[in-house]
Amino acid sequence: MALTKKFFCPSNAWDCPYWKEDGSCSMVDDGDDPVMECDDAYTFWCDEDHEDYFVWEDDEGNRYDEQELLEQGYHFINGEPQKPPMLAE
Repeated sequence: MALTKKFFCPSNAWDCPYWKEDGSCSMVDDGDDPVMECDDAYTFWCDEDHEDYFVWEDDEGNRYDEQELLEQGYHFINGEPQKPPMLAE
């Protein structure tokens, strides 16, 4: 299962140049962290003491947060989910 990292705009800024049709932010596609680069995202997430604002989407459009992927047997290396070889499809 291929997973795509996504961040959804907390302010629904459809007029932002990084806005994508599904409401996600294209900064993630470029390897940037929207919370560090965008004032709106930072304002929404700045009081949080964790970085689980990303979700991962599979090829079928199903979305998973970090906890759900951990429960499925994934582990994270440099913030990216990795499925151990014994569990890989």
